[in-house]
Amino acid sequence: MPTSTPVVAIPVVDTSYSMTTSNYVAITVIDTKAFLNNALPGDYIGVASYDTNGRVTYNLAQVDQNLTVPVTAAAAVQNLSFTGSCTNMGGGLQTAVNMLSSAPAGVNKGLVLLSDGYQNCGTNPLPLPAGTPPVYSCAMGPASDQNLMQQIATQSGGQYYYAPYVFNMMQIYNQIRAQTPAAQLLANGYKVAQAYDYLLIPATVSAGNDLGQFSVVWSDPNYTFTNGQPGLNQLSVTLVTPAGVVITPMPTLQGGAYVVFNIPNPAVGLWYIQIMYGGTTPQGLTGGAFEYAPSGNAAPLQLTVDAPAVVRKGQPITYHAHLTDDGKPITGQQIRALVTRPKLSQHSAIKAYASDLKNIKLPEETMDTIQHPDLAKLDLLYRQRLTEEDLLPHIKGGSILSAAKQGGYAGTIHETHEAGSYTIELEVTGFSDKSKTPFSRSHRFNVVVTDGD
Repeated sequence: MPTSTPVVAIPVVDTSYSMTTSNYVAITVIDTKAFLNNALPGDYIGVASYDTNGRVTYNLAQVDQNLTVPVTAAAAVQNLSFTGSCTNMGGGLQTAVNMLSSAPAGVNKGLVLLSDGYQNCGTNPLPLPAGTPPVYSCAMGPASDQNLMQQIATQSGGQYYYAPYVFNMMQIYNQIRAQTPAAQLLANGYKVAQAYDYLLIPATVSAGNDLGQFSVVWSDPNYTFTNGQPGLNQLSVTLVTPAGVVITPMPTLQGGAYVVFNIPNPAVGLWYIQIMYGGTTPQGLTGGAFEYAPSGNAAPLQLTVDAPAVVRKGQPITYHAHLTDDGKPITGQQIRALVTRPKLSQHSAIKAYASDLKNIKLPEETMDTIQHPDLAKLDLLYRQRLTEEDLLPHIKGGSILSAAKQGGYAGTIHETHEAGSYTIELEVTGFSDKSKTPFSRSHRFNVVVTDGD
């Protein structure tokens, strides 16, 4: 089903060697391919990549009715090599901006910038290249330049995201997809399947939608999809309708470690993504669900958030969530918030591990591209120890948002003692009296806390 509001999306992928040493390559490739496969007919997708220089990985193309374009774009991502000697974000952005010259006028455009490190060669990304559309930047891991990525997003009119751990990448891709005008994000959950596990991911579809999209992305491509009983090294994904009927459709698109189901005219009510796991080792997976209404007949239900982009260390983060139906507030709902915050900032970690950092020797061949030696040493130590100990851990905590005096719902994070990126995930399932429909919505955002020095 084509979308009446097509979008142009270009992932801009960091292919420097640090992505390899940080073990980000496999999940970046899998999740980027899955993101491309979420595109609908009429959308435009392309892929850029960068390390020493920017390059076109897949030329911008319109998604066809048979969905062959996402498949070929995903194949190009599969062939990426993550061996670059430095990180030229500006070069990657300029390449992606140049690719937009073939995009039609009047279409929503966006770039998705991924990086696990610091700009250390080539063209500085700020000021932004002329003609840069909104950039949805994603800083990958605690050794990334979160301040720069936030500035790129803010100055371009985009949104900044942070992946505390590599497995958060698909959740961020899902949230970025939800920025498109016709899409609403219903569920965006990460789970870990244990040996021979059975999992359900709920998603409530509201009235009037033309398309429901359900996807599952997992971490190990050696495990294959089935829609029946899973054997060893298999993962079964089926859907449960609001009537309680298990359906076993073949995926609209599938690839190594992901499946996407596009369901026309989905029934209103509570759906489940049903997952049965035939493996014996833990398997991380992300379940996402969207609803689309190109006909314009769906209930205009929105979950939006007002939050500061940046606050200083020690100051509270206060944000407001607005749940509306055709612009009218939906009251009396319970919005759940999950907050992930850094236990140690990069600055605090350099002090805490000072004795260990004295023994870290940086490779001679990289010295010309290192702008922050202490951070480079911390990054190296972090990666060396990661299998035994997380030197830059995060703390999670949950709460229920309170009703705000000015309408909507309010949340406050008081524990901002460490600089870094604070992640807030909101989820709500409820009923709108105005449109007489059940619904669910999910929203993820980040606030950067600075040292303020």
